[in-house]
Amino acid sequence: MRYFPPMIAFVCLSFFEIGHLIENNIQMQVYRIMAELLELKGDFAELQKDIANAGRCWNQDCLEIQKLIGNGNTSICHCLRRIGAGPQHKLSTPNANEKYGLSLSSDEVLKKLEMILKGLAKEKATRINFVKENEAMEDTFRQNLSYVVTQLEIVRNNIDNKISETNAKAATLGIKLEDNVNKIEQKFNETISKLNQIWEDLDEHVEKWYRDHEAAQCGDGWRKFNESCYTFIQMNMSWFAAEQYCQLFGSHLIRIDDHSEFQFIQGVLNELHNTRLREGAKTSSYYWTAGNDIMKEGHWVWTPLNVPILYSAWDDLEPNNIQGNEHCAELVSYRHFKMNDNNCQQNCFFVCEINRKHG
Repeated sequence: MRYFPPMIAFVCLSFFEIGHLIENNIQMQVYRIMAELLELKGDFAELQKDIANAGRCWNQDCLEIQKLIGNGNTSICHCLRRIGAGPQHKLSTPNANEKYGLSLSSDEVLKKLEMILKGLAKEKATRINFVKENEAMEDTFRQNLSYVVTQLEIVRNNIDNKISETNAKAATLGIKLEDNVNKIEQKFNETISKLNQIWEDLDEHVEKWYRDHEAAQCGDGWRKFNESCYTFIQMNMSWFAAEQYCQLFGSHLIRIDDHSEFQFIQGVLNELHNTRLREGAKTSSYYWTAGNDIMKEGHWVWTPLNVPILYSAWDDLEPNNIQGNEHCAELVSYRHFKMNDNNCQQNCFFVCEINRKHG
């Protein structure tokens, strides 16, 4: 799993916050334009309502004229021609009203018609002005609508440009992040390798110091393992002579108590045997231990305390007392330094041990 440093995570977070702010700004512009459109729509609806009201006023005037004229269109026109002869002319026929179907005098009719005509002229002028205002409002509405459409197009283009820029920046940032992650990963692996090397060197130095420290505790020519010190004597002696030689240094022949101790002894003996082979030795290596059944055949014990041998490092089919006089235990190289019983009078190398635990 790749690890992203805090600085890279901060850059990514800032980048997404900027994108969120851009998106909010665009949404505010769209909401403002939609509000302007709704306002223009309301103005247009009010304009249509005014036009409808003006039409109703015109229809009322026409109905009033029709009511005044009634069904005598021809008669009223004739009457009007007579009235036009002079302003003082009166209808002389007593039954003129009944004849022409009029309920008013000619002067009253003329005044009424003049008022209606003036009203119609005024209404016409008002209607013309209203139409002009309507046309002006329609032009304004079209201009505003065109402006809104233009602004929406600009906003859409800005959004497209922002999206393109964002995608480009994201791609560029992604490439840079990938490069940085690869560099960091490479640097991390190099650092881990150096740390591993330092750890190995440190472990080697500590182990060497520990060996030197243990050797200093045991003395020159001795090796320490757990609570014992060991010296490996490459002089050929019988089992009895070897035990006496070890006692000169306050030690006894080696006693093997567990597998870890056996592995330690086995490793040192392999090292010594390989050195002998490099120096030209042609024979196997044999090393006496403290194991024996001298007191009782088959009852193997460790000298000098005659403690029974509990841990067995015997080779296969051993001990076998094949010649009837094999009562001492040795470690043999060609058997991977496992235990073998041999004649105690044979001359072999040997290992001395100072065991602080057993005395």
